Amino acid sequence: MISDDERATPLSLFHYARSFWQSAVLLERSGLNEVMYPSAPITLLLCQAIEPYLKAFLGLKRAGVGGLPHLRRRYKAIAKDARKKGLPLSDHDLKVVKFLAATNAFLGSRHLKTGEHKALPSEKISETCARLDSLVSKVLVEAGHTVMRPLDASIGGQAGRRLP
Repeated sequence: MISDDERATPLSLFHYARSFWQSAVLLERSGLNEVMYPSAPITLLLCQAIEPYLKAFLGLKRAGVGGLPHLRRRYKAIAKDARKKGLPLSDHDLKVVKFLAATNAFLGSRHLKTGEHKALPSEKISETCARLDSLVSKVLVEAGHTVMRPLDASIGGQAGRRLP
């Protein structure tokens, strides 16, 4: 039987990542000021987006996504592998990825943490998602895939319109 990981394609991973990123942005814009922990679901969605963006790129470079499941939630290892394969990650993006890995931000956003803990502003993680979206969509288009333009989905931007 074929597993979900074997059925995944770089394009499907890309769209999956974009769905998480843009959902996080739209959720942030919805003004969750009346809930107790508004940043937790936004951080969770943003962290969830980073892994499939990187895996989509690696899948294009490896001619498939098979063999990538062993990298689950290992942001630093996935980013290092993607950079070796030619993904031009910025210093900002590498710092974000390293921070997420060091603080286990994905799990931290799923579980209540009390007291003092380190966190990145959602804008910083969203900037990395936006750059990954741009970089990976460019590689997908170069590989012959059709990729729709994203919503203007930078945190602080205007929701709901497509970028030119």
